[in-house]
Amino acid sequence: MNSDAKQAIAAKVAQMIPSGASVFLGIGTTVEYVAKALVSHHDLQVFTNNLTVASILGNYPHIRVRVLAGKLRHQHHDLVGEETLYGLRQYYFDYGVLGCGGMDEEQGILDFDPEEAAVSRVLVEQSRYSLLVADQHKWGRKAMARVQPFSSIDWFFSDALTESQTQLLTSHGVHIKLCS
Repeated sequence: MNSDAKQAIAAKVAQMIPSGASVFLGIGTTVEYVAKALVSHHDLQVFTNNLTVASILGNYPHIRVRVLAGKLRHQHHDLVGEETLYGLRQYYFDYGVLGCGGMDEEQGILDFDPEEAAVSRVLVEQSRYSLLVADQHKWGRKAMARVQPFSSIDWFFSDALTESQTQLLTSHGVHIKLCS
């Protein structure tokens, strides 16, 4: 769904992340596009709980990949739970890239699964720079698990924003990168 927007978002994120950085790539299809866009980088240290991301980057020996332990969610091909959270807390990443299930103007970043939301919450806490990647269709989706308020995000990459969404994000100190 929305593959053109996700590819554009991923390309902008890849431009921001320098070779040699440590990066945590979280859960979601937009994050998987980011993994594909990073394959030309060198000396990246990528950590992930997303098995699709690990599979994509596992073909590139110039990118070191570490997969965190955890409980497998078969449908999503990712790992969640206490082991994953413990593993995340052992590191401090240059960049943390997260997707989301939805965004709400009052609640901020949301997800559908509480365990997925917990991973994203810790990802933000353990990153120098947190990068939220989400297309415009995530606004108003009725996800119920809180991840973080918008004020905890450093950069937001999306394909489109309304004027009120732009004002909301900038009022929380979020840098915006529109990608088309």
